[in-house]
Amino acid sequence: MPHVPLYVSEQFEGVSERGLYGDVIQELDWSVGQVLHKLKDVGVEENTIVVVSSDNGPWLTMIDHGGSAGPLRCGKQTTFEGGMRVPCVMQWKAQVEGGQTVDGMHNMMDWFPTFAAITGGTLPQDRPIDGVNIAPVLREGKERSGDQFMYYSHRTRDVAAYRKGDWKLKLPMEKPYNGRYTYAGEAPHGMLLFNLKEDPGEQHNLADEHPDMVAQMQQEIKQFKEELGETRETHRFKPPADKSHNEYLKEKYGSSQ
Repeated sequence: MPHVPLYVSEQFEGVSERGLYGDVIQELDWSVGQVLHKLKDVGVEENTIVVVSSDNGPWLTMIDHGGSAGPLRCGKQTTFEGGMRVPCVMQWKAQVEGGQTVDGMHNMMDWFPTFAAITGGTLPQDRPIDGVNIAPVLREGKERSGDQFMYYSHRTRDVAAYRKGDWKLKLPMEKPYNGRYTYAGEAPHGMLLFNLKEDPGEQHNLADEHPDMVAQMQQEIKQFKEELGETRETHRFKPPADKSHNEYLKEKYGSSQ
């Protein structure tokens, strides 16, 4: 998924039906194709693992520069599925049969232990490793070990939701996720419980119907945080940024509020 500000090469200007965002996607697709062609040209395509994914869902406040999460709720900067669940396409011709779809829960941190296992590397033993080796999933069609995932919020720097199997508990959100331009944002909410298998769009809150499950999942969040201990303070470096996309959006949609 491209990040704002969006730019595209001259030969891709106007080639899509989705404006500049679509043109950028078209060029990204072409660029991946160029990499694949080069791998084939130099004779390493069969045994090279290629992974294409995204670090988050669409930035909906960027309107037509921000993509879409389809049926999933909300987008980037939230812990709804639209902000966290992303597609992943991979290729490893020598080991993995093409055309497969795996709909189990995986995360980007799985690639580190997976690549280590595939290449014969050794993982550090002095710390917990976030992620599991999914080589058996790729090679043998097995299920990934573990069905739990903690969703951290960039706003609170804390656990904001927890998934266990098909169930997801989303903790109360006290402050709204403010929208911009034509995007309304997300209102504050209380405790939410969803069955993601039946309701991937997170529209039907089942917390009142399953109070015991809510209590159990809350306890598991508490236990996880106790075992994790204190986390390091986050330091972010923000160099001067190109904010031309904001000027475009203001001109097209008016006030950002």
